Amino acid sequence: MDGSLLPKLFIVLQEPTGTFGPILSKRMFEADNIIVTATKSGKMGKKELKQWFKEAFFPFSDENCALLFVSWTTYSDTTCIEDIPPGKTIELLQISPGNTGKIQPLDKFFFRQWKALYRRLSEKIATREDIHAEVFHRDTIT
Repeated sequence: MDGSLLPKLFIVLQEPTGTFGPILSKRMFEADNIIVTATKSGKMGKKELKQWFKEAFFPFSDENCALLFVSWTTYSDTTCIEDIPPGKTIELLQISPGNTGKIQPLDKFFFRQWKALYRRLSEKIATREDIHAEVFHRDTIT
């Protein structure tokens, strides 16, 4: 509970086919501390949750830990964490429905500032004639 994040970030992006095509796979930014996957909806399903546990959570979590989940169906299904490594204990805590926006740290603090930064960057880029970029497209990043 020291406020630190795990060493790997897990990101789920939306792709029409649910997978990255060969051209995008070659062009996409890669980093050792980022795990990127795709789904048709851009939302984490059971398959992605299992991947997150296996690749981003279990290798870096302490022996005893607690996870605070929203009350979304995917997270409520405890079969997604059947393969807990030996010696690890996980306590699952769930935010009751309708209360996520009131107590989840990112909803209370981070996203408001992120949206403000996004608006400022978008406005600055839009007013420059020599730059043609759309901040919300990942292909803009080079």
